[in-house]
This record gives sequence, structure tokens and C-alpha cells, in this order.
Amino acid sequence: MIKTEQEYKRTKKMVENEVRLYEEQKQKLKAQGFSEQEAENLISHGMVVHEQKKQELRQYERIQQGDFRGLENDWGKLLIAFRVYRRMTQAELARRLNVSPSQVSMDESNEYHGISVQKLERIMKVLDIEASFRPKDREDGNLYMGIN
Repeated sequence: MIKTEQEYKRTKKMVENEVRLYEEQKQKLKAQGFSEQEAENLISHGMVVHEQKKQELRQYERIQQGDFRGLENDWGKLLIAFRVYRRMTQAELARRLNVSPSQVSMDESNEYHGISVQKLERIMKVLDIEASFRPKDREDGNLYMGIN
């Protein structure tokens, strides 16, 4: 999961460069006598990683638009996504929480695993989000976390 605008820009540039590099690699392999299919097969492992990066870029762009699909059951990733959606940097979140930027970076690297309820409440307040729980015998029985 891409967590910062800087990481997004770096990944985007990397993906753009990889497209050129893979095409050059494929042409070199073809020049060595490999067929188009053989050349593609030889570089396919790298393309899998490339496609994963492209998916992460798309996810970051969707999150910026408020689309949190696929994150509903992961509180840590949701907290990161809400910060991204709010266009808030890790440094700004740290300032508002009165903690160091390295603390926020570390928490997000761990996807907020093991944070206290008090810390969760403080983060949710700063990000202007709320959580609601529903009993399983209710209509949909799902956890809901939404934006105010």
C-alpha cells in the first residue's frame, strides 16, 4: 500500500521507466533470436511486480477520491487511507497528534497493529472519522467505518 504522496510519485516514475526498460529488454531478446512469445515469457516475472505496482498506484488514486473498497476489514489500512483521502501528510498528522513524524511513520509501517484504543480514538478524531459496530443479527452484520 502506498502511504505518501512522495512514495506515489516515486512509484509512478518507476512504473513509467519499467515500461521502457521491459520493451528494450524484449527487443534485445528478440535480436538474440528469441520469438516474441519467448521474450515475453522471459521478462514475465518482472512484469508481475510491475503490474502489482500499477495496482498500488490505482488504489492510491481511488483512495484520494474516497473509494475505500477492499480495505473494509483492515483497520490499519483504513486509517492510512483516510489520512491520504484527507490529503494530510504523515508530518501533519504527527503535528496534530503531538507526536513525532517518525512515530506516525512507524505506526503506518506496522499498519497500526497493536495500537491502544486511546490512540485509535485520537487518530480518528484528527482524521474526522467515526466507527460504528453492528450486532451480527442485524440486517447486514458488517462492520462499518465511514467518513463524517
